[in-house]
Amino acid sequence: MNDLDKQIAKGIRKTITWYDMFDFPLTLMELWRFGLYDAACELTSVDNTLSLMQSDINHSHGFYYLKGREAIIKTRQFRYSYADIKVKKTLKISKLFRWIPWIKFIAIVNIYGSDNLKSSSDIDLFIITAQGRIWLSRLFTVGLIKLLNLRPTKNNKQDKFCLSFFIAENDLNLTRVRIKNDLYFSYLAHLIPVYDRGGYLDKLYCDNSWLKLDMPNFSHDQIHGRRQVRSYFGDNFLKFKTVFFDILEAVVKKIQLRILPSAISNLMNVDTRVVINDSILKLHTNDSRQQLIELYEKKYHDLFGKIE
Repeated sequence: MNDLDKQIAKGIRKTITWYDMFDFPLTLMELWRFGLYDAACELTSVDNTLSLMQSDINHSHGFYYLKGREAIIKTRQFRYSYADIKVKKTLKISKLFRWIPWIKFIAIVNIYGSDNLKSSSDIDLFIITAQGRIWLSRLFTVGLIKLLNLRPTKNNKQDKFCLSFFIAENDLNLTRVRIKNDLYFSYLAHLIPVYDRGGYLDKLYCDNSWLKLDMPNFSHDQIHGRRQVRSYFGDNFLKFKTVFFDILEAVVKKIQLRILPSAISNLMNVDTRVVINDSILKLHTNDSRQQLIELYEKKYHDLFGKIE
């Protein structure tokens, strides 16, 4: 291999090792788009380098994976069916959420890769709200979920909705909630958007250009028509601010902060697990990012040596 091939080969190993942790074999296009390379490269370069890596990487049925891990192809195929069911359920709930005028964008958050959701898992939603209306948006969305008995419980999470990540339209940069070597947060590349009132998918990726540092070949897809909930509101609907809603936002915020579970309130703004302010509500008490990064580094070291 020449120096370029060696550099690309390292990126291929890093990428396949990371996604292997989630039983997710990659197609050639995915390996290029989501690749953890040191610099952007051509699709043909990745393809050519893969042909020189048969001792490390296996290829079957259009997927690339670590040697001896062919079984995860079936896992991914099964999960596609589960993902389709969960997307359809999300479309239904999003048709209700779109009546909340401050909801701008809804997507399924998925660290396992696009369309790779577990059957037993709940459905994590990522929601962008209007500026100054994040607490009202949370009140109405969580209230609807609770009313419909769709909130996950300790003993029943399957196809329930977890609403633990809201950000306001005026502060879309998520750098402040990342940690060192935060490959976990690259799940932003695997959002499954279902509702976008005002081009917020483009704005989100534009404001989070750090994703290109992790995945230099990444470019996002637009929402597929079959998976899109249309808005009933024009772009100018409720752009104005009213004293009534400003007061209501403040009251709702105070009430919600008062009734937060202790597991959340005890971690509030201590680190990046639970971040609460008027532009972001990130309520992940079980934040396993550091453990996943350590497991990934160990796995890579055991297979290929130290990550340079």
